[in-house]
Amino acid sequence: MIHYPALIVRDRQDRLTISFPDLPNCTAVADVWGDVPRAAVEALSLWFEGKPDIEPTAIDVLRERSDLRQELAMGAVLLLIPLRSVD
Repeated sequence: MIHYPALIVRDRQDRLTISFPDLPNCTAVADVWGDVPRAAVEALSLWFEGKPDIEPTAIDVLRERSDLRQELAMGAVLLLIPLRSVD
């Protein structure tokens, strides 16, 4: 199973914004941490409909990106999310 790194950031409305550095415009929002996995899996599944798999970037490589390093320093989190179908 392929896993994609997701960047989770708390926004100004206190929601958790989920984005995928490897996948342009693949985003989701969750109100609480417990909703992050489901929202992230659903966003991935929808983004990949009809598209080929893309090789995910390793988290260690992403941590070196200056834009992500700044987000992480401000409290963002990187999580690996599996690409699977949503039931």
